[in-house]
Amino acid sequence: MSNVHETLTLYKAKNLRLVGQPSTEYSWFPGYAWTITECLGCWNHFGWKFTATNHKLRPENVFRVSRKSTEVMVEVADQPNSEDTLLSKSSSLQEDSMN
Repeated sequence: MSNVHETLTLYKAKNLRLVGQPSTEYSWFPGYAWTITECLGCWNHFGWKFTATNHKLRPENVFRVSRKSTEVMVEVADQPNSEDTLLSKSSSLQEDSMN
């Protein structure tokens, strides 16, 4: 039996910890190794970090984040024209468009 994950793709993420070593086994993206990510605050599963195994691949790193672990909020910044920020229950991620 397999799990189905609805995911978001992000270039940058913060307040996450990596669990284990990168692995290319069963990678969703050829040429990339995956590492599990967890929320730094509550240690819940948050998604995966994919790291290029070949220095010629771009992007070098990308995050696939489980949508059920996130909620959309607006972060108020000190500067006008701040970007919207995607926040988990204990972690925050800044979304960059990959479309």
